[in-house]
Amino acid sequence: MKFLKNIFGRFAINAIFILSQIFLFIFYINKISKEHIYIYTALVFLSYLLIIFIVNKKTNNDHKIPWIVFILLFPIPGVISYFLFGQRFTSKNFRKKITNEFHNIHKQLDIKLDEDLDIIPKVKNQLYYIEKTASTKPSSNTQTKYFKTGHEMFLDMLETLKLAKNYIFIEYFIIHEGYMWNSILSILKEKVKEGVDIRIMYDDIGSVKNLPKKFKKSMRELGIKVETFNRFVPIVSSVHNFRDHRKFMIIDGIYGYTGGVNISDEYIGYEKPYNDFKDTGIKLTGNAVKNMVVLFLSLWNVYDKTKINDYSKYLESTKEVEPDGIVHLYGDGPAPIYEHSIGEDVYVDIINQAEKYLFITTPYLIINERITFSLKYAAMRGVDVRIITPGEPDKKTIYLLTRDSYEELIEAGVKIYEYTPGFIHQKVFLADDEIGVVGTINLDYRSLVHHFECASYLYKSKCLKDIKEDFNEMFDVSRLVPLKEAQKKGTFKRIILSILKFFSPLL
Repeated sequence: MKFLKNIFGRFAINAIFILSQIFLFIFYINKISKEHIYIYTALVFLSYLLIIFIVNKKTNNDHKIPWIVFILLFPIPGVISYFLFGQRFTSKNFRKKITNEFHNIHKQLDIKLDEDLDIIPKVKNQLYYIEKTASTKPSSNTQTKYFKTGHEMFLDMLETLKLAKNYIFIEYFIIHEGYMWNSILSILKEKVKEGVDIRIMYDDIGSVKNLPKKFKKSMRELGIKVETFNRFVPIVSSVHNFRDHRKFMIIDGIYGYTGGVNISDEYIGYEKPYNDFKDTGIKLTGNAVKNMVVLFLSLWNVYDKTKINDYSKYLESTKEVEPDGIVHLYGDGPAPIYEHSIGEDVYVDIINQAEKYLFITTPYLIINERITFSLKYAAMRGVDVRIITPGEPDKKTIYLLTRDSYEELIEAGVKIYEYTPGFIHQKVFLADDEIGVVGTINLDYRSLVHHFECASYLYKSKCLKDIKEDFNEMFDVSRLVPLKEAQKKGTFKRIILSILKFFSPLL
């Protein structure tokens, strides 16, 4: 039954339509160009102009070089593919809408740091950079709570949802009907009756296989407002690349949850598709949650026809809490909405500034030249750099590319651990007991370039001790990958992996 659902589901049917369009388009262009030499000549000339354009684009070489090589090898398919998929822009209408929302909401965002705080220069500079590029603000009036498992986070969510008096905002890449969703929904139903404003946003591709066709209708009948991010339609377009990979649950602007955990049963251990499924999250209480509200509303207003014009009532809520370091929640997304690669820049800054140790967990380790160099350099200057990756894959091709990154890093002194119990989905950085990041941002091109993402930058927060404890527990059950194993690749496998890795920025 599940097999038939996958074959005849909306995602599969739309994908078939898109592939058919690509095939027919390339077929007819090739046919016409062969019959009319002047068309062929024009397309080849266009390919040379396109290469010059790509060389001068403001983007990194990891993205430029594969496209240049592809266009040189296959001029006509290359030109067509670039115009269909190479332009990493959302629609003009979408960009205009969301840019306006950012400006309108950020004007009302009032968060101030305690001026008496002793912040070391490298952290002060990083906070300044995030505020300048992401337009969110650091907070010293925020408590943090770290969850080592999705199940722990889920149980805490249920209790906090019951406290809601004004509004609940939910934004997830994946919402999958099951025990987790049904448990949350049962509380939402009660809260709607109490007059609580409930809004749900989910990514269409992330959730298309997991939700029934009438999901939105059934939610709206309950009184719950629902919007779909970037609806998946069977038209060839690079717009499909842009997904909402964020995970937010916001209660009254006081409590906010984020991290790697989606609303799906495998994230809380009720399903085990890859043996143990390890993921984590963080709960924020206090001013930093206002940043989360801003990020949610900026996307919500792009899709909601009954647009929210008065943001202030959603940003008024606050709670006085005991100071717990500094929390700077920020978003990231595709160019030109976000002019800088904030997620990547923050990661690289932490790597470059680490002095004693740097611990990282990531499900995917498909890294560009810049991140690779930073990790190698950190290890070579004596920093204890350790990276934990899955012991069991969720995507076999991605897993192969992840393992292909090992050799170069291990040779430089980076220690790579594979999480033996199963798959690890969390995205966490920890450096020198003082700096950490917990969020949704993976170490791969899709996450760093295409997706709308979010993360919490933490400085001297109490939860950093729990994060370190979690790392130590993972090291105890993980396997240190030896260099000889990382080097053990046959000639054919090396060739295939080299090709896959070379063209991975195009995916």
